[in-house]
Amino acid sequence: MREEFLLLDALVDYRIEPEDPTRTIPNPERRALDKQIRAARAELAKSERQYGAAAADNTEEHRPTMRGFKIAYGKLGKQLRAARDRLGRLIDKRRNVPQRVEIRDLSERAVVKLATERKHLTDIIKMVAYQVESDLRAGRSGRHSSQRRQRQRGAGRSGHGRRGASRGRGRAQKRRT
Repeated sequence: MREEFLLLDALVDYRIEPEDPTRTIPNPERRALDKQIRAARAELAKSERQYGAAAADNTEEHRPTMRGFKIAYGKLGKQLRAARDRLGRLIDKRRNVPQRVEIRDLSERAVVKLATERKHLTDIIKMVAYQVESDLRAGRSGRHSSQRRQRQRGAGRSGHGRRGASRGRGRAQKRRT
């Protein structure tokens, strides 16, 4: 869907403005390292689960000492240590990468952007389109489902709309003073 957004920007306006070269943005190199760290953490968690399950399933009459267990599951232990080392190296590498960089550090060419007022319009259209697409994927399309959700939320908060709910005193039950 990103390609359609780029085309939408081009349809609205061809005017561009120079971008401030000192403006900072999130570092794309750090973002890539974050992704690798997430994958390494998932790999480490998987190895830890496997090793823990093997330890829990270990019968003491078969392998009464930890040394025997480590020998029997040496390959799994090596995988676990390698995953920890990889994660540590990635985290150390990320420490040396700045969180934000200036735009001029990323590109040698002059950096430009769409005209500001037109950019706001296209951003609003993109947000609405993204929300509609998300709702369609989640199966929450149409006016009726929106009204149904509102009724469900409202029914949980007050006594109205539920069977057997107390509705207060009627005319016949009013207290006489």
